[in-house]
Amino acid sequence: MDKHQFDVWSTNYDETVKKSTEGYPFEGYEKAIQAIYCLIQNDSNTKILDLGIGTGTLTQKLYLEGARITGVDFSEKMLNQAKQKMPDATLTECDLNDGVPFVLQNMKFQYIVSAYAFHHWEDRQKIDLIKQCTDLLTPNGKILIADIMFSTLFDRESCKKQYRNCWDDEEFYILADEFIRTLRSIGLVIKFHPISFCCGILEISVR
Repeated sequence: MDKHQFDVWSTNYDETVKKSTEGYPFEGYEKAIQAIYCLIQNDSNTKILDLGIGTGTLTQKLYLEGARITGVDFSEKMLNQAKQKMPDATLTECDLNDGVPFVLQNMKFQYIVSAYAFHHWEDRQKIDLIKQCTDLLTPNGKILIADIMFSTLFDRESCKKQYRNCWDDEEFYILADEFIRTLRSIGLVIKFHPISFCCGILEISVR
């Protein structure tokens, strides 16, 4: 999907996701959001960067509990929805295909989070973006990525076969076993939290 399609989707994105909680691709979505809340120690000094913030579904609760939210997205309409939910959040329109925007490069965050955005980028782009994000973390900070992902290639191919009528061949789903090996090879600490057969969370920190 391109920027225009996400702009159009912004008006009913939240409703669409809530109605699509069974089966690929959104089974486990709400549980993943809740699991990320549980992994974050939040207070009024907590700074959180949301990559692909969309309508603000992931970080709205954290914002209401006092977190200081910074968000980026390439869809102006999605950002408008997020701004209505979080008026004091710092939101920037940018395309993460170009990497971390310059406006963020001197900032530090306790947590960098993302929900259902990373599947739009090939693995090489995912790795490059994660490496850039590690420079934005405070000591002991974490990157938390919730997305469509599978433990192994077999699991992904089984899902593709079962949902062949709605499978999206233009998206790039993480294979946790392979992806974790790659991240560990560049010195990162990874935990994988499976949520459903097609959803999981990667918890990433720096040694």
